Amino acid sequence: MVPPFLTTKPLQACKFLGVAASAFVLIGIVFEIVPIGSITVLFFVPVVAFVLAVVITAETVLAGYRVVQKGTSLAERSSRDPVYSVVRVGEFLFALLAVGAFGVLLVLLPDGPMSGPGALGLFYILVGLSLLILFGSLVRSITEYVRFRRGKST
Repeated sequence: MVPPFLTTKPLQACKFLGVAASAFVLIGIVFEIVPIGSITVLFFVPVVAFVLAVVITAETVLAGYRVVQKGTSLAERSSRDPVYSVVRVGEFLFALLAVGAFGVLLVLLPDGPMSGPGALGLFYILVGLSLLILFGSLVRSITEYVRFRRGKST
């Protein structure tokens, strides 16, 4: 039997699964449970996080389009459930901030080959930005689940 949350909110359930998978891989790498045979294993978390950022952006644009189509004001919609609105905006801002910071970082990188410590520092920044996206998505998914359990749905 499929859990009701999965059928009612499939996007949030999939985002939560992506965050959970990333957390398990990251914890496995840190505690050396997951063997690192190749450096590509290390890029799992940033790739999942930036795919989530694209999904979050598309979801926010679609939600904004729906608000405009219904004709309700954004202030009226936010006043119905301010905590949910803050969480939703926070998720989008975390994703936007992380992608924007990564873009600025790419522009500021010097041309030519990079030394090992410099590349490692860049990788740590990339993982940090990824964790920002994953944290925002996790908070939103938990909020959606709590709202689902209480019977509130948007």
